[in-house]
Amino acid sequence: MQPVLNVEDVRRVEEGLTEVGVSISELMHRAGTAAADEVANLGEVDDVVVLAGLGNNGGDGWVAAESLLRRGLHVTVVTPVAPDDLRSDIARVVANSAQSVGVDIVVAPPRPDLEGLLLRADVVLDAMLGTGFHGEPRAPFDIWIEALNESGARVVSVDVPSGLSAQTGLEAGACVAADLTVTMLVLKPGLLSDRGRDACG
Repeated sequence: MQPVLNVEDVRRVEEGLTEVGVSISELMHRAGTAAADEVANLGEVDDVVVLAGLGNNGGDGWVAAESLLRRGLHVTVVTPVAPDDLRSDIARVVANSAQSVGVDIVVAPPRPDLEGLLLRADVVLDAMLGTGFHGEPRAPFDIWIEALNESGARVVSVDVPSGLSAQTGLEAGACVAADLTVTMLVLKPGLLSDRGRDACG
């Protein structure tokens, strides 16, 4: 049986790991690599679009993007802001690393351009909103989630489908309908209850 921990308890576990020498950067690299592994294992994947948020969940997506590029896949990261403008220091570092090795980046695309990217993608990696998210997704993520759900693309979500509360399994607005969710450390209650059962894939 797999353990299930509340979001606040997961945060404490992460803090405990840093106290014994496991850095947030290392956790991000492990998470991003795990997500990339799952995308690559789906099969028939040549073109991947990563929808990256502004925080550490987005950082996981940037790590995954670099990992997938190194495996020979074509990867495009869609981001609301340029890597240098990301608010998370660690996310900024991994985003700049991905950019330096040749990951394609599209900043704040208009919806028709985003829809075109999603239509050509073999898989979309959802790394927009993580376990700390609550409430209703704001622009541009509400628009991105809606466009993603309408695209018909295969979707892998990082940690939790964007828009879903990892604590309650409910959504107040737009929520990604994932085919697969790669969650980190332990299961969270929202992945198993209410809307979470359908949203996580």
